[in-house]
Amino acid sequence: MPVIDSLRLLHAANADPEFRIAARHWDAALRIDAGAETHLLQVRAGEVVEADPAAAFSYDVRIAAPPETWDEMLAAVPRAFYHDLFAAAARHGLVLEGDTEAYYPALRRLLELMRAVANA
Repeated sequence: MPVIDSLRLLHAANADPEFRIAARHWDAALRIDAGAETHLLQVRAGEVVEADPAAAFSYDVRIAAPPETWDEMLAAVPRAFYHDLFAAAARHGLVLEGDTEAYYPALRRLLELMRAVANA
């Protein structure tokens, strides 16, 4: 079973008003790596228009961590410093690449949706 279910995440993000507002001006290819597992989400004006659980070599933003870190981050109630992308980057080796600061509210909400999907 994959660590991240990109298709369910696509549906959760598009059904979530908070994500749609935070990402309304965001056009990007978002690559998410969980060890050898790679996902590409295409975001266009607040909508995730594509979710591809295949290798994605061209991206604007990348979030990468080992599966064990993702397991901790996607827990229903994550432990300290696994609750947030910047905290996990500072303490647990999560990698953030690209323009993560400009659309951090959208990325933060996407992490919350990933957590909800993982614990549904």
